[in-house]
Amino acid sequence: MSIPIDEIFGLANQGEGTRMGVPSIFIRTGGCNLSCPGFNCKTTSPLDGSSLTGCDSIHAVNAKHFKHTWTYYDKAMDLVKDVIKYNIVRKEGNTEKPDIIFTGGEPLLHHSDPVMIGTVEYFISRGHKVYFESNGTIDIDFHKFDIYKNVSFSISVKMSSSGEPIGKRWKPEVVNNYLRYTNDSYFKFVLSKESIKTNSNEVFEFLNLIPTFSVVYVMPLGETKEEIELNAKDVYEFALTHGFRYSDRLHIRIYNNLRGV
Repeated sequence: MSIPIDEIFGLANQGEGTRMGVPSIFIRTGGCNLSCPGFNCKTTSPLDGSSLTGCDSIHAVNAKHFKHTWTYYDKAMDLVKDVIKYNIVRKEGNTEKPDIIFTGGEPLLHHSDPVMIGTVEYFISRGHKVYFESNGTIDIDFHKFDIYKNVSFSISVKMSSSGEPIGKRWKPEVVNNYLRYTNDSYFKFVLSKESIKTNSNEVFEFLNLIPTFSVVYVMPLGETKEEIELNAKDVYEFALTHGFRYSDRLHIRIYNNLRGV
């Protein structure tokens, strides 16, 4: 078996969530089970020049138009070696091992692949924290694949603003298993000024379906500094009002919409 990798990048400081500011290496897998047309991010197809709409990582989601740009790994150690190249921390003084972040696309599409399992096992065995940024819809058998009890999940459940039907984007029993079997997993909801007014109640509706407690972050929508700034104050005040944590998007604040940072 093999897994498609859209890009590997770092060393970068995590820009979102509970590990914001922590040195990290990102492994962006190819493929996703959602397309999220409602996010309305635009890009041009390298295949035929057509205009594509979706999330801000269309290049990792849309297999039809981008799969020929991905790198395919059929051995875990080949992927490990390429990831290690990005660990540029000088080995002196009070330094820490970078987090390993699997993002996408939807990286858990590949959770049963021996290449993914071997890569996760390698980095955990060497003291790295391993995180998966997930949409919370892919079921995992934590008894069969018990290595995933040693990772953490950043769960970004999609709201109706994504343009996806609720039955496809909401899997509360799947999310609850993530929280039951792992430590330090958390929610990360992306909101805008408009979505706070129109569908923020969905956040509470979904959380009420989850019996296991977890920390909740809310984060401003945007793929540019200008869009983040437009939404940040309202999202921040929403977090204060409802007892949630606020997460900025540090990498966008610093590098705008530059990829690979």
